[in-house]
Amino acid sequence: MAREKMMTRADQQARHVINFGKPFSVEEMVAKIDAVTPEDVSLLAQDVFTSQPTLAGIGPLKNLICYDDLCKKLAA
Repeated sequence: MAREKMMTRADQQARHVINFGKPFSVEEMVAKIDAVTPEDVSLLAQDVFTSQPTLAGIGPLKNLICYDDLCKKLAA
C-alpha cells in the first residue's frame, strides 16, 4: 500500500540514488529479492550469530539488557 503513494516512492528512489548511484525499478528489486538463496540466508545468520554483537542505547537504560546477557542469548 505504501508503495502506491507518490511521496513514499519518490523517497525510496532518492535513497536508492544516494546509496547506490541509481534508482531501481520494481522489477529490479523483485529480481534481487528472488535471487536470494537459502544458503545466502544461512551464511548471513551464521555471521550475525557468531560475530561479537554491538549494543547501543538511547534514553533511560534501566530496561536495557546487560551486554553479557545479550552475548549469552545469542550464543545459545
